[in-house]
Amino acid sequence: MIGLFDIGGTHTRTAVSADGSSLGPSRRFETPASMDGAIAAVKEALEAQAAEAGGSMPFAAVSGCMPGVIQDGIVIHSPHLSGWDGGAFGSSLAAAFPGARIAVANDADAACLGEAVYGAGQGARTVAYMTVSTGVGGGRTVGGAIDRGRYGLEPGHQIIDAATGATLESLVSGAAIIRRHGKRLSELGPEAIARAGEALAAGVHNSIVHWSPDVFVLGGSIVLEVDGLFGSVCAALERLPSPYPKLPDIKKAALGDGSGLYGALKLASALVQ
Repeated sequence: MIGLFDIGGTHTRTAVSADGSSLGPSRRFETPASMDGAIAAVKEALEAQAAEAGGSMPFAAVSGCMPGVIQDGIVIHSPHLSGWDGGAFGSSLAAAFPGARIAVANDADAACLGEAVYGAGQGARTVAYMTVSTGVGGGRTVGGAIDRGRYGLEPGHQIIDAATGATLESLVSGAAIIRRHGKRLSELGPEAIARAGEALAAGVHNSIVHWSPDVFVLGGSIVLEVDGLFGSVCAALERLPSPYPKLPDIKKAALGDGSGLYGALKLASALVQ
């Protein structure tokens, strides 16, 4: 039995896999404020789901993801999980699941891996992924494996306006839009959605020329739920100058909010082979 989790700044999702090839039904709950509280909640949910699935215990592997920079199981920095910085998440998780093999990844890296192996990027060698929700994150896979940098890839922090220092995240993330307008993007109307699409297209363009993917996948709640945004991004991309004869395929995430869990499944499967 494999346990899987996707910890977000607001909500956490968990699921189990009996054989490492598919996911059972997921469970969603509010993310506890503390790291220890989140691990305890993940443990409680996974054990309940394993019992419901009739699986044998203990877990062979527990794998999952969270926002921020994660290095060797240490939370270097997580802007949406206040107070978690410096926490030894990996070793604490291992203590909660004795005998289980442990894998912890950045949430965008895991989502990219999930889409590359099981979703919109299937069959492509190089897949880039960007998620737009509370914040903006992203990742890249090559040959079905996460392409890791020294700390992690952070396309949301690319500077879009050199004069002001505005980052992509400060222009299009859900948190930034609410701070600036007091409303969600879906409530602001077509002109605001088109402007957000143009800003997001600039970030996608920069990531394309940096990462040169075969497929570029856009996910996250804002992309998947705001009518017209994905089309605005694609139209704006076509207007921008490109050094390439053809843009990569631009696709919406196929796995919805399950991309991270599927990425965790791929990581866990590698641990128990």
